[in-house]
Amino acid sequence: MNTLYLCEKPAQAKVLAKHLGITRFSGGVWRGDEVAVVAARGHLIELSLMEQYIGAKNWSLDDLPVLPQGWALKVKEDQRSTELFNLIGELFNEASHLVIATDPDEEGELIARDLAYWHDFTGVVSRLWLSALDSDGLTNALNNLQPMGAMDRYYLSGDIRRIGFLA
Repeated sequence: MNTLYLCEKPAQAKVLAKHLGITRFSGGVWRGDEVAVVAARGHLIELSLMEQYIGAKNWSLDDLPVLPQGWALKVKEDQRSTELFNLIGELFNEASHLVIATDPDEEGELIARDLAYWHDFTGVVSRLWLSALDSDGLTNALNNLQPMGAMDRYYLSGDIRRIGFLA
């Protein structure tokens, strides 16, 4: 596979795969000759719990605020999330081009970039930025892929908001 499209929701992946002419679906992945489309199904990576920062003791209000030098992330611990996280990692290993096709907002950007960073994806990353999942909207967006850096403010905004929930 050359190109991996990472969507946020299964419905997005299905519509995008159909638009790309992909008809084979197996194990949660739409596969074409040189392309695959997968849905992350939301956040698979989250901030670690308080114990990661202060140890495995019972904490109290006296321990607050906790302001670590760096925030620790972890893969969600439920079986579905772990399996999907591993599947997406395998797809990253097969791809040389990642197209982020999650929702065009802070959370969508956070979902995709967390996965790409966690799996150390080193290929080319583009952003499919679209507001409608109809044929014209998809065609226009696919013909105008954005560089990942063009959406940095969305990723940073989502990351700051995520950290702000704990601060």
